[in-house]
Order: sequence, then structure tokens, then C-alpha cells
Amino acid sequence: MNSRERVSVVVNPGDLAEKVRSYREFKKVIKEKRRGTKNDDNLSPEEKEARSIVLDIYTRHVNQQIANFYEYGRIIARKPGKTEADLRVLELFGPGINISEIKRFGERFASRTMLRIDRFL
Repeated sequence: MNSRERVSVVVNPGDLAEKVRSYREFKKVIKEKRRGTKNDDNLSPEEKEARSIVLDIYTRHVNQQIANFYEYGRIIARKPGKTEADLRVLELFGPGINISEIKRFGERFASRTMLRIDRFL
């Protein structure tokens, strides 16, 4: 029996961290715009609704992009010798998680992680 295992590598975790960080920052900008739209008395109800629809589209797109990066988080989490850059990337996927025990991307917890991803798609 010939068993082949797929090997995946994240070549530049620094670039990955920058992409994830940028999407998270953009998500904050969208939230601020949403708050500003609700509080803007100069807009008609139709304009507020139109802006809300556009912001919903952007929010969905940003969430999908962030969810797409979770695959790379799993690859890095399973890597035996993690560099400082690897740990920074993992922290972006779960702010405040205990890096010493990265269970979130393990086989046993994969379904729970996917539920979290589904929550915001």
C-alpha cells in the first residue's frame, strides 16, 4: 500500500499576516462607516438603506476573504518548528488565543472552527 501525504507550506508568513491584518482593519472601517450612516441626519431613509446594502456586500466579501485564510492558519499551526512570524499570523486568526496550545486548527476542533467561520459568511 502506497500512502502519500499532501504537503503544504506557507512560504512567507509575513505577507500572510499583512493581508489578514489589512482585511481586519478594513472590516473596522466598514463598521465605522455603518455607524456614521446610521447617525447621519443629512441622509434620506432611502440613502441610508442603499449605503447599508453596499456595506453589507463589503462586509460579506471581507469575511469571505478572512475565512479563506483559515486554511493557511491550519497549515502553520501544524508546522513543527514555528517561527516568530508564524506565531504572529496565528495570533491574527484568534486574538488572545494561547499560542502554546493551538487547538483551534487541530483535527479535533476543525468543525468548531468551521462553525465560527460560517457564522460571519
